[in-house]
Amino acid sequence: MLRIISPYWWHFQFSRRNFVKFWFQVMAIKSFSNTICTLADLLDFGKKHKVLGFNRECIRAFIISKLYSSYNCSAFVETGTFYGHTSAYVRKTFKTSVYTSEINTTHYFVSKLNLIWLAGIISTLSNSSEFVANICNKGTLGDNPMFYLDAHFYEHMPLPDELLNIGNLCEKAIIVIDDFLIPSQPEFLYDEYPGIRIDLELVETTLSQIRKDIDVYLPNYDPRLDPTGKGIGFAVILLGHKQKIPAELFPFDLLEQVMV
Repeated sequence: MLRIISPYWWHFQFSRRNFVKFWFQVMAIKSFSNTICTLADLLDFGKKHKVLGFNRECIRAFIISKLYSSYNCSAFVETGTFYGHTSAYVRKTFKTSVYTSEINTTHYFVSKLNLIWLAGIISTLSNSSEFVANICNKGTLGDNPMFYLDAHFYEHMPLPDELLNIGNLCEKAIIVIDDFLIPSQPEFLYDEYPGIRIDLELVETTLSQIRKDIDVYLPNYDPRLDPTGKGIGFAVILLGHKQKIPAELFPFDLLEQVMV
């Protein structure tokens, strides 16, 4: 009730449901330049060009885009479409098939309207864990999909089931988990629900119990550097990949490997 009477809440909702504004933002999307060689280059790019997806965080978007291209991912799967900003950003910059799910009916139909002119995005109104199981079983994702797990918002926390489904059904994948606790960088924001916190322990008690071929990486930079100033934590998991993330991929130490 408090957020409904908040002016900020109403401003946020109307700004995200503005179809015309959404498409102006989509048309203004810029892919990361190949000339980015330092963190200063990246931050300069982020100040000049707003990132539409991934919580609008430039550093996070750069990391995910580099991983997607370097590991030749075959499809992008998102849980938690919200209003479609990340789906639109990925489709336009990654040039790949996007599969996304949303459980909230209002968010689903607004995102469908926002994305109506973008081909190659398949959106589903469904529970995210069921969506992940179905899309993996269909065999349409190729041999190395990327999963962006961001559907944790309501009382039920689907993340453990999502991880179990991916671990059981995908031989190889890259998983990015949003709202993750970063122990070494307490400035990063994260999510916590009754009995469940999005952290390394959650990965250990789910994915690590069924797969031994995982490598986990966490951000290794001050989140306050990002032009947005948000700094929401995330984790990157390589599932079934023999090659770890090479140091030369992020020469300015944006990720660090951690043990689970």
